[in-house]
Amino acid sequence: MTVWEFEIDPPYVDALPQDGATYTFTATIRPSTDHNGNSMARIIEFGLGSSSEPGYCLNATRIQGRWTDTSAEDNDLKFVPDQPGLDVFAEDPNPTNFCHARTKKPETSISVQVRCLDYGAYGTIWAYAYGLGLARLKGTLIERGAEIPLDQRNGLDDDGDGKVDEDLLDLQDNDGDGRIDEEVHGNYIYDGWQWNNGAATDDNDADPQGDGTRGDGLSRYEEYRGIEIIGEANDGNEGGAQQQHIRLNPMRKEIFVSIGQIIRHAGYFPGAGMPTTYLLDFDSLPDKNSFAVNFYSSLARLRIVYSIRVYPRITNINPPVEIRYGYCTQAIWSGQREFDPFGVPGFGPTAVIHDWQIWTDASDVAAARRYVVGHEIGHSVLWHQPNWGHHLQGTDFCLMRIPLDLRALPYPTEFCVQNPGCQSRWKLNP
Repeated sequence: MTVWEFEIDPPYVDALPQDGATYTFTATIRPSTDHNGNSMARIIEFGLGSSSEPGYCLNATRIQGRWTDTSAEDNDLKFVPDQPGLDVFAEDPNPTNFCHARTKKPETSISVQVRCLDYGAYGTIWAYAYGLGLARLKGTLIERGAEIPLDQRNGLDDDGDGKVDEDLLDLQDNDGDGRIDEEVHGNYIYDGWQWNNGAATDDNDADPQGDGTRGDGLSRYEEYRGIEIIGEANDGNEGGAQQQHIRLNPMRKEIFVSIGQIIRHAGYFPGAGMPTTYLLDFDSLPDKNSFAVNFYSSLARLRIVYSIRVYPRITNINPPVEIRYGYCTQAIWSGQREFDPFGVPGFGPTAVIHDWQIWTDASDVAAARRYVVGHEIGHSVLWHQPNWGHHLQGTDFCLMRIPLDLRALPYPTEFCVQNPGCQSRWKLNP
């Protein structure tokens, strides 16, 4: 008799998912001939199970009519079409969800390429040789699919026995808390990510503290999947035309400000005790009516997270003193307009600035615009506070003092740290 083995290599992808990355897996039958000298070559078929999240990160998608699209109907992992020696096809209703690859003729070894189309992609790839069965992971006796990426205890039935593969659990206490790390693995997050220390749906961001309300609305999986930004908001940063993908820190609270061509600078959200603020391209938002940051996710979206849109309104009327230079429409966590006396597009949170009055009154127009934007963003996270977070004039030199006076320099550039302390009053979660 012939003792044979059939393996798939590598057993997992040991890397963070990257949009556009290509992974190569090889299935091999050994020996190439049996004890009678007959070839062991077989038809080999690969199968691919994949996540299917909308877009390729939290806020961006690619729909070009090609197999590399990232719509809600597109799998995040696909076999590359037109591979030598393979027939690549889909059984999914979406004809470009290439999830099967079969050799054109019997082989003893064949490689297949998998394209990653999402920064949060996860799935498994298995190989089956007709007459021999399912391939084992290289170097093991385990018959199952190889992981993309490495995410032990993934809760999947990779061997097709109708049960979750509990025999594959990594029963260890890696973080030293005295408990088996059931919350660490199987969360659809690459095990090597530096913040892979909790469940996919965690939203426990605690830094900076604000009013003590934890979280910023984004789950751990969403922060891992990441977002496309055009910069981090700071004094004078106008954002660039080039967007860049970043992964977020699930330990730190973040806020998002969306800007467009009619206003590139977004002021700032300064102060060591304030959340990290990122600038987004308004025209690339998943929903330009609500200003939502995150696509719907069946896996781990806890709620809609909104960006606050900076919207300039040019008018030469003389509005009331309290809204002379601008106003905020609602809390950052709300999709419901609560204050919009002049009416601006959409129904998401908006920091409206009145450019005519700013140009008329300001000694330094650029600095004044940043001051007003920072003030109005402040309202969005202080909406739950008395008077929407305003401070009385003279309380201290704070962005939230009233009334704003652009005829008097210098302009405030920070959220106060003294009593009543804006930095201890704000929150991002309802």
